[in-house]
Amino acid sequence: MEPVGSVFLDIETTGLADTPLFLIGLMECNRDGFHFRQYFARHCCEESGVIIAASQRLEQASILFTFNGASFDIPYIRRRAAVSQVEFSEPRVHIDLLLEARLRYARDLPNCRLQTLEQMICGRFREDDLPSAQIPGAYYEFLETGNPSHIVRILRHNLYDLLTMADLANRMWGRE
Repeated sequence: MEPVGSVFLDIETTGLADTPLFLIGLMECNRDGFHFRQYFARHCCEESGVIIAASQRLEQASILFTFNGASFDIPYIRRRAAVSQVEFSEPRVHIDLLLEARLRYARDLPNCRLQTLEQMICGRFREDDLPSAQIPGAYYEFLETGNPSHIVRILRHNLYDLLTMADLANRMWGRE
């Protein structure tokens, strides 16, 4: 697999239904290495700007990698783009690593959650990670108080997810 032009995407939202998204994290693979971009909405009214900025980067990607993105991330962004009345562009090639991991590892692991794969396939454990279920509450607390301490933890969680996706892709298709 040629990694140049690949983009890994992960979103953070205020819930699982059609509520605002506030972060789109991208990890782009260029000739000079990996570049992280996190498009963060400081207020819910910035959601459309986050979608537009990420969409502009995705237009340049050759392959999009997500984890459960075919069922969650991409449909979520599409719905939120429609609500915001902005366009969302995405690469034609999309690989959902959850589907690939299930094919490869489901018989050998208790589940194929990203952090299970991270621990059992990649051999890494997260320290001081904010659990996914706490992310919406942490964002709402930031909106109410302006205290950025939880935002740092949300951004770190998003980076961990992106790094784990790249590690999994490399372990599944990388050159030994």
